Amino acid sequence: MPKCEPAEIVAAVERHATETSPLRDRMDGDYSLYRLDEYTGEEDDEQGYRHFTSNEPMTYADKVMSWLNDANLTARIPTNGRDSDTREADTNKEQFVIGMLRAADERLMRRALLPIKESFAFQAALRGWVAVRHLIVKREDGSSYVDIMPWDPRNTYWSMGADGLEWICYRMRKSRSQIMSEYGVDIPQAGDTERRGIDVYDYYDGETNSVCTADLVLVDSVP
Repeated sequence: MPKCEPAEIVAAVERHATETSPLRDRMDGDYSLYRLDEYTGEEDDEQGYRHFTSNEPMTYADKVMSWLNDANLTARIPTNGRDSDTREADTNKEQFVIGMLRAADERLMRRALLPIKESFAFQAALRGWVAVRHLIVKREDGSSYVDIMPWDPRNTYWSMGADGLEWICYRMRKSRSQIMSEYGVDIPQAGDTERRGIDVYDYYDGETNSVCTADLVLVDSVP
């Protein structure tokens, strides 16, 4: 894959979308059931049974999400057979991870997004698996912050190699003002982009990160 060639990144995403279309169709179908989209097929089948829109999928999914949201999200390192000095170091590691999760939740909620656990509960119940991008970002002044962003698996694309992920990309839709605020790029207004938004591709290849639209680089390759 290229470091940041929008046309090639978009082509790779579209290729993987085609390869995994049954998976994404299933996700769309599950979400349609959860939203209680009205049944529009034949009212009766050949055996005389009536068809209707049931709220059972929504209530069952809500129950699963409630169980997950009520669970404790924590980090734990097994301590069996470890000496006291090692256990103390392990405790510090656990506290570090718990602190990172708390800091990430605070940042997500400042952006009016769901906390990590609630996002994972939604993904696990309605998508079947979870996806997340985790970074520790260094600012220009030398300080850093935790940036954990749950990704909707419906809009996540990837390629696997012999050693695992070769690349992964998240496609999201942003407004022109969001792109200007986050990336400092003024997207020319064309057609109904102001209303529909613009597809943005957040791409990682294990070494670098690039962000682009279908035809414009927003963030060139950075380590």
